[in-house]
Amino acid sequence: MPPVFYSDAQTIIVSLGVGNLINWLLHGVLTVQVYLYYLAFPNDRKWTKAAVYTVYILETIQVIGLGIALLMIAATVSGDPEAVPSFYWAMNAASWFAQALLTTSVGSLVPLIAQCIYAHRIRIITRRKVMPGLIITLAILQLFAAVAITVTPPYRSVITIAVWAGLNVVNDLIIAFIMVRSLWKNKALSGYTRSRVIRLIHLVIATGSLTVAANLICLFSLLAFRFPSNLIFDYPLNSWKGDLIATPVLFFMPKLYANSILVMLNNRMAIRDSRNATPNMMSTNVVSTLVIGDHQIGPSGSAMSREEIPFSSSAITLAI
Repeated sequence: MPPVFYSDAQTIIVSLGVGNLINWLLHGVLTVQVYLYYLAFPNDRKWTKAAVYTVYILETIQVIGLGIALLMIAATVSGDPEAVPSFYWAMNAASWFAQALLTTSVGSLVPLIAQCIYAHRIRIITRRKVMPGLIITLAILQLFAAVAITVTPPYRSVITIAVWAGLNVVNDLIIAFIMVRSLWKNKALSGYTRSRVIRLIHLVIATGSLTVAANLICLFSLLAFRFPSNLIFDYPLNSWKGDLIATPVLFFMPKLYANSILVMLNNRMAIRDSRNATPNMMSTNVVSTLVIGDHQIGPSGSAMSREEIPFSSSAITLAI
């Protein structure tokens, strides 16, 4: 790391603090999403529930661990310019811990789980295995690239970082394209189901755009400042300053993937007695299975939620 002055140390702490704050906010959103999923879909397949709760546990460990690491770094400087030399020790002591949480355990495992869930959905829609297999392969490759980043010296990690972020970008674009194309081609049997499909398409585009944008920000900010003499990007800044942009995004990027999983799964919830239709009007074709189902059918032949959740005295409830 190049020499760090007191003002630079403060800038780093503020940058990490902003990323950590956004990370906590997104974790709060994720907590609400997981709670709604727990209430509404007790009959989902076991592997789906295991994936959701595993992601939430990983994200909880990450948000707590990164908060502790940030406190360690901030406490080292503690407003005293003479403490800046020990800033090196704090950064190095916390870097391996934060890097393992960011890159290996959460930053790669959560995208892996999310992309595998989308691959399963694509297999349901298309009834083919080639593209889902490609998506899973790319997801596993990005996991290996993330592990390589952890064990590679920082000054040699440019290629592995580019491969990791690039694989995520390509995979997210493939998922978004196939999901939108396949859903749009299917002809729903009812207007209600069609409206749900269109809403799902909007969600896929929105969540895919967020994850792609986050990966591109990390990719270009790191490459812009880490290439020798900035031969590709003409910025007269030190390489470590690129981390001021990339690291905060890396803090909360796994939360984008986690929330995309829950948004897709919770999209199956419907408001009973809504102005459009009731869940009983839904068709039972392949698209409806994606939009509505992934649950185990109860003895009566219909999917039952854990409980109906009253939102007001007018008996507005959530149901599958």
